[in-house]
Amino acid sequence: MLPALVLTSQLAALEDAAGHALRRMEVRGLTLLFLGGSTLMIGASAFASGSATVPTTARALIAWFGLALLSGRLLGWRFCWVGPCLVLCILIYWGYDSSGGTYWWWEFTAHGPDPMASWRLSVGLLVTGVAAFWLTPWRIATLRHNRLFADAVGVATRR
Repeated sequence: MLPALVLTSQLAALEDAAGHALRRMEVRGLTLLFLGGSTLMIGASAFASGSATVPTTARALIAWFGLALLSGRLLGWRFCWVGPCLVLCILIYWGYDSSGGTYWWWEFTAHGPDPMASWRLSVGLLVTGVAAFWLTPWRIATLRHNRLFADAVGVATRR
């Protein structure tokens, strides 16, 4: 969540009008903070628990980051922590299958490196979060405009 929190600012309305230069800096900063923080977290996990926990830690990091980006886009960057905290509560209370004595497939923080379903979920969350980050209000307006323009051209050429 911490890399996504740097996207919040008191001057957010002015920054939205700053253009491509600010957006490139946001992408660079977000990438560097995520990679640096992930390296530290994975290193600490390997040091404390051994190399067996590295895949689980990596899978959880990409899922939490995707959730933070998605939550930040939907709720505003100041509240990018809400989505991951909500999912954490769900994982704590409903992630364990007490009848089978195992974790459900969607509990991406508890399984070892094997379950591909947990990996797919984590990568899917990351891709969804990055797509939500990419869809700025300007890009959404451009996509709408292009779609409307394509519809208008399509109607005009069919006649």
